[in-house]
Amino acid sequence: MTKEELTSLQAIELSSDALVFKLEPGKAPVVTWTLKNPSSTAYISFKIKPTRPARYLVEPNHGVVTPSSAVAITVTMQEKDCDQLLRLDASQREFVKDKLHVLSVGVDAAFCVELKGAQDAAEELVKFWASVDRKHISNHNLRCTFEEDGIVSLSRRNSTGSRPPRLDSICSSSFTEANVSSSGSTISFVLQQDDAPHVTIVMTNPSNEDNLTFQITSSQPKRYHVRPNHGVLGPNGRVTVHVIMTEKYCEKVLKLGPAQRTVLRDRLVVQCIGLRPDFCRKLTKKASKEVIDDLTTLWTRTEKKRIWTKKLRCYFVEDDEASTCWTLALAPTMELKSLQVPKESTPEETTMVVATRDARLEAKMRDQNKLKEELGMLLQYVVELYA
Repeated sequence: MTKEELTSLQAIELSSDALVFKLEPGKAPVVTWTLKNPSSTAYISFKIKPTRPARYLVEPNHGVVTPSSAVAITVTMQEKDCDQLLRLDASQREFVKDKLHVLSVGVDAAFCVELKGAQDAAEELVKFWASVDRKHISNHNLRCTFEEDGIVSLSRRNSTGSRPPRLDSICSSSFTEANVSSSGSTISFVLQQDDAPHVTIVMTNPSNEDNLTFQITSSQPKRYHVRPNHGVLGPNGRVTVHVIMTEKYCEKVLKLGPAQRTVLRDRLVVQCIGLRPDFCRKLTKKASKEVIDDLTTLWTRTEKKRIWTKKLRCYFVEDDEASTCWTLALAPTMELKSLQVPKESTPEETTMVVATRDARLEAKMRDQNKLKEELGMLLQYVVELYA
């Protein structure tokens, strides 16, 4: 077979471009996909190599596909690796870049006949792949993604066999015409050397009847830590959210001039959905993991017209007197206000301001310590993986 024939016979088709492993404690997730030879005349040899061979068992991991046929491939994750991934949160699992390299090359029909008559066909295939020129090999990459099985609990039938609740029985009818608001939506980070700038946002639910679920995402998640980044607020409820810029990013912004900082387009996106009281009562009877799973699924299934959104643009200043405290009233107003204290304060007001700042500093320290613990756990996990 000529080199031109080899390169013309290496096309294969995969049933998916990503493998989704559903993580469950104490189980070894299994994913099955199909490798197909679309040619009506060509024979194709394949080999599958995981980037983490100790984590994944691939069966079969090599072979030959005859013309116009397909082979089912089963990929099994080790149970211990599944448990390790479950210790990470969703944002940390995004940094796991596991892949399967699916290699293929055209082979002569005569070679396949010889392979059938060989005493050790697997050994013959190993020798064949060792002798193949790399430029004749086609490489397809299959990404490995992970999700916890509970995330789909609302979208499928539950354990009793009944259908999941309809969205119109979960979402409050008081919030049917949501919008995206960006007016007056800027928050300022006060930059200082060797410091992680901190902003506090007090989020309130102005409704006297409805419950709200909210989530906060950042356009640059590696630059900001948001605690808490999701939750549920009852009628007239409130929650204090701390947004911490990383010290490393602060140093980079400090090196920029004022004009250059205005070009930065960092944003926080605050979203909320109205919830019916009966649905919230059911949430209170569930474990924390189940609550998170149900809310995650609710966000993925809810129509955009039901979601109220507020975009907060981040500005960067070096003025110590700039406000670092804000209030944000959620749906339906989505109104952002600064909690800046007047320069001329009464002694009582001054005492209150000092106490507020001390509380913010304590909360900041707690968040930083918690972040260090999470980073330590992640580092320990990485060390265990590569040990």
